[in-house]
Amino acid sequence: MILLTGNGYSFCGLASGIGVSEDTAFAVASETCATGYYSFGHEIGHLFGARHIITQDPTPTPFSYGHGYCNTTASTWRTVMAYNCPSNTGGNRIQQWSNPYVSLGEDPTGSIALEHNARVLNERAGAIANFRTQEDDFLLMIVPTIISASNKKQ
Repeated sequence: MILLTGNGYSFCGLASGIGVSEDTAFAVASETCATGYYSFGHEIGHLFGARHIITQDPTPTPFSYGHGYCNTTASTWRTVMAYNCPSNTGGNRIQQWSNPYVSLGEDPTGSIALEHNARVLNERAGAIANFRTQEDDFLLMIVPTIISASNKKQ
């Protein structure tokens, strides 16, 4: 799995697909959105198989329960995969995957039937952990990036 970060994108993040294979597991997240807006985790969620909220993306594959969640209390919170919540729901994105067994105050952060991203991550973790497990397939590249704000020759 590869997730690149950078700046200057016209979007916060973009994944190659939803529920990807070892050959297609890559995504991009803007540095300005990666942590505070949780786009880094959001794009990884797509690679695992997690989707946006059911009203924005009703697709039931690869997991019918794999959608994000908007809290029904007006302007409060939404989970990592949720955006464009219906009027008078949701609010700021919180650092929580949809999960009917985890509550924020009195409110559950998901539902068993439609909004259980935590289950998606747990069910796919083993398969994704085994992407490229042979020694000859493993390659770790650390590429330093040097950005200069000056055009002066040194």
